Amino acid sequence: MKKYAIITLVGIGALSLVGLASAHGGFGGFHDATPEEQAQHQQEMFEEKAEFLGITVEEVKDVWVENKSFKDLAEENGISEEELKTHMQEQHKVRAQERMQNLVTEGIITQDQADQRLATMRERMESGELHRGGKGFHCGFGK
Repeated sequence: MKKYAIITLVGIGALSLVGLASAHGGFGGFHDATPEEQAQHQQEMFEEKAEFLGITVEEVKDVWVENKSFKDLAEENGISEEELKTHMQEQHKVRAQERMQNLVTEGIITQDQADQRLATMRERMESGELHRGGKGFHCGFGK
């Protein structure tokens, strides 16, 4: 049975996301989540994007339905590509740290393994290997 963690981010405001211990950089992935977990995650992603952009959740959903990219939405709301990149990298780091700590707490990996994994991920991010091609911002923002 898979274990899931609720992750609270401290960043732009009080952001809450549901993070799967195996999602984005682990084994398995988000496709293993229950429909309820997927729905909760998507709603929280809408809320996080709205908070970051200073717009309503409904506005974010409208753009998502139109299949616009999050990059385009950010630009329309006065967020530069560099600001968006920095924001996304910071979120990625926080989520990765939370996931690794959860795995350590659950006894799945050691603290040393978590530290090594985070160092590898940081190196890959700094070298540009984790670039997602500018196609959205996770969970349904395409293009």
